[in-house]
Amino acid sequence: MKLKYKVYIVAIVVIVIAIVLFFANKNFKSKKISQIDIKINTQGGAELITEEDIKGIILKGFDSISNKMVKEVDLKGIEDSIEKNIYVQDVDAYISLDAALNIYVLQSKPIARVFNTHGESFFINTSGRLMPIGSVATEGLVVASGNIIEKYEPETKLLNLDSVPYEDCNNVSTLNKIFLIAEAISKDSLLNKLITQIYVNSNKSYELIPIIGSQNILLGDVDELERKLSNLNIFYKEGYKKFYFEKYKTIDIRFTNQVVCIKKDTIK
Repeated sequence: MKLKYKVYIVAIVVIVIAIVLFFANKNFKSKKISQIDIKINTQGGAELITEEDIKGIILKGFDSISNKMVKEVDLKGIEDSIEKNIYVQDVDAYISLDAALNIYVLQSKPIARVFNTHGESFFINTSGRLMPIGSVATEGLVVASGNIIEKYEPETKLLNLDSVPYEDCNNVSTLNKIFLIAEAISKDSLLNKLITQIYVNSNKSYELIPIIGSQNILLGDVDELERKLSNLNIFYKEGYKKFYFEKYKTIDIRFTNQVVCIKKDTIK
């Protein structure tokens, strides 16, 4: 009997809790949205999209949201609307217990600024998307310039290729190669600080320009990119104290497991 009695008690408690939760949830869903809270993670870069921009997107697609009840808010629809903005990488929308609509935005992160031969300038972000510059000044980005004939197309999606065999290099676009180079540089803590420019020369060969010294670095194409940049990293770490860099005009990293330095014709 005692066991039966305990089972009845537990069953009653469970039913009571379920009823309380049901009405609490019903009451919560009937609450009106109290406020809109927006947080933007710029990933350490300049602010490319503001809280006002996000609010504008929400209010444009979901009129009078502050007068809506919790159950009337389309969270998935709000996320989808915000994610359409090119400056947004990811978004999470949820409603907290105080009936506040919370929007967490992860801003897209540019890794290169491109100047093409048509006088256009735009960003490439970590996802391989092209982004307009806007009016925000950005510092510390690798600049890509030279023989870049591809135009800015908002719908362009560059491919994140793990490796490109030499024989396949001609099948990869110039912008995609710039993306691969800029991404590889951004992942190397040393080179990310040292390399300021990617230059595409008339032969469609790629050169890197460092912030220190007056050398240009011959990269060649994007085949064996990881190996080339690894060699350059080691060269800077181990060779900078051993060599007087101003003697050299060119650092060539195109060859397997070696870095070739070419001296200037004259030293002033």
